[in-house]
Amino acid sequence: MVLKVFRWSPGFRERIQRFWVPAKDGMTVLDALVDAQRRLDPTLAFRYACRVGMCGSCGMVINGRERWACRTLLKSLKTRIVTVRPLYHFPLIRDLVVDLAPLAEQTARVGATFVPKEEPAAFARVGAAAPERQRIDPAIECIGCGMCVSACTMVANDERFPGPAALNRFFTVVADSRDAG
Repeated sequence: MVLKVFRWSPGFRERIQRFWVPAKDGMTVLDALVDAQRRLDPTLAFRYACRVGMCGSCGMVINGRERWACRTLLKSLKTRIVTVRPLYHFPLIRDLVVDLAPLAEQTARVGATFVPKEEPAAFARVGAAAPERQRIDPAIECIGCGMCVSACTMVANDERFPGPAALNRFFTVVADSRDAG
């Protein structure tokens, strides 16, 4: 398969570099990137950590769609040419690596910080079956990978818009009855 990778580093123009990677059964886009880096070009920069879709560090744009490289099987893309580029709307550090600091800054800017109530310290229980928890559950699954910000066209059009990740975090705090903020 052909892996077309966005390349950029400070002082150099952006470009697309092609790598030929032998596709194997069960291979992910992350596996293909690791193979290209180890066999063909050790300067290729990208992030990954857990390899199982829990940390979000391998988030990138794969064939025009935001995905985790570790969870995207080459077979599922149904093409012999796979294009990868960094997430949109974030400052580039190098190649596929972006600076996610704006994500934390936007979350802080909207005030999405839990503020405990001034009550005697007690174990605050919100059970899994509680309506409050069921309302918040989908939102607390966010792992802060930045893919929703990359996919959001509004982020590029209005610098005051904090983005979906910050708004999601804000919702989880506002909907939590234990928050006094």
